[in-house]
This record gives sequence, structure tokens and C-alpha cells, in this order.
Amino acid sequence: MTADELHRALDGMTADDAQQIRVASVMVAQERRWIQIELVGPRTYSLLVSADLRRDAEMIRAALQSWMTGDWTAEIAAISGVMIHHATIRMGAVPRVNADHLEPKKAARPIVDR
Repeated sequence: MTADELHRALDGMTADDAQQIRVASVMVAQERRWIQIELVGPRTYSLLVSADLRRDAEMIRAALQSWMTGDWTAEIAAISGVMIHHATIRMGAVPRVNADHLEPKKAARPIVDR
């Protein structure tokens, strides 16, 4: 499976009932696929995941599901060939800004050499 095929296969999958997988990028380096993923739902997780080249989208989805339910261990990571290297979390929805209600920016004051 190429990086592009994996991107298309994972993007839009669900990791559980409430979390949708969004793939930012996939690259191959050091015999692993490195995947930047967001799990979007009530909590949004940003993850850096690496997976052995033999792992398919379903195996990676199952690993993400295990991580989200708290069942993730070093042993499972070693057996699955999927590693989660970095994770950040945002609580709740990110508010959207309506551009019609923004105030115009004030012009910057020019810098004058004296």
C-alpha cells in the first residue's frame, strides 16, 4: 500500500462512534509510515503515528481505537507494529469566526528613522 493509498483509506474512517479520522499527511521513512492524524469528535486529538510498512488501514484504525479506549500498552504497540509518538488534545469544538463581523484592521504606524 502506497502512502497515497493509505491516506485515502484512513481519511474519513471512524475510530469509534464519535471520532472521525482526518489524515494531514503520510510519508515513508526508515521502513515505517509516519502519519499525522487528527481524531475529531467531542475531543480532538492530534497524533503522530508510525506504522510498520506491512500494516494496512484497518490495523492502524484498530490501534487508534485501542489507544482511545485506554487499552494501549507497549506490548500491544510492539505486536501491532503501530506506535503513537506524540499526542495533543483540544477539548470541545473550535469556534468558527464569521468574517462579516470582524472589525477592519487598523493601519500600522510607519516606522520613522530620526
